[in-house]
Amino acid sequence: MKASKSELEKGILSLILLAFVFASMGIFARYLGTGFTVFQQVYLRIYIALILTLILFRKNIRFHKLRKATRKEWLIIALRGLLLYGIAVPLVSLAVIEAKYGNVSFLGTLPFVALFSVVFFKERLTILKIVLIMLAVVGVGFIAVREPNQLLNWGRGEVAALLSGAAFAMSYVARKWHSDLFNNKELTALIFAAGGTFSLLFSMLDGQGIPTTWSVSLLIVLVISALANVANLLLTNYGFERVGNVVAGNILTLEVFFGVTIGYLLYGEKLGAREWIGGVLIVTSVILMNKYGTKQEY
Repeated sequence: MKASKSELEKGILSLILLAFVFASMGIFARYLGTGFTVFQQVYLRIYIALILTLILFRKNIRFHKLRKATRKEWLIIALRGLLLYGIAVPLVSLAVIEAKYGNVSFLGTLPFVALFSVVFFKERLTILKIVLIMLAVVGVGFIAVREPNQLLNWGRGEVAALLSGAAFAMSYVARKWHSDLFNNKELTALIFAAGGTFSLLFSMLDGQGIPTTWSVSLLIVLVISALANVANLLLTNYGFERVGNVVAGNILTLEVFFGVTIGYLLYGEKLGAREWIGGVLIVTSVILMNKYGTKQEY
């Protein structure tokens, strides 16, 4: 069922906000890395996010629906939890530590969403959409790749970034496999529960266990990052429910543009001609995709 024009516009706005929220997550991950291992910080903030979701949206969550869920629905929830918080988030955290930021940004915005949409959902990929996707990729390249030979120097960090991008994309497009049983807030809580459990399990298997280093500042950042995770997953569920996967994936390339802007505002990182050119290409691609690529979606 196609979304109405107004619902489509709301979905597009939610994805733009999602790109901004996602761009800001690295700030929290970097700070939490001073006190926790990768898996520890992931499951801690995801479990806190679960608690916050249950408190903030308690009027929208109906536990009696759990008995009505099919095996397929539970499998999709488990799959998305695994992809997001057992694979994608830990891998991108590792990538940021071990690889150049430019490599991570570029590999993370490759058009995996479009690829999976065509393979699993037979979504129509027109020549116009392909051109606009590639325009966004070129824009990301201008911003992220600082040296022409950067992408030739592959290491563990680059591999982690590539796998993380694929896992994120698969979790996004899998939103359309859900039935109408659970609303977005219920799905958010259930995916947090599944993802936090996978991350905790992997932490235990890796010998990381329960963290022993605590401070007031770490707790405050954990709660703030958990709130950001709530917004992140809610916007993902809402946006990908209403917008076609190919268009949605294109909108998320704005993450790199927002990331550069955050770097300028918070850390004084200067914006050169290359960054401005890349930003203009990305924004142009998103505007044209939303103008011409969404005509068949309502």
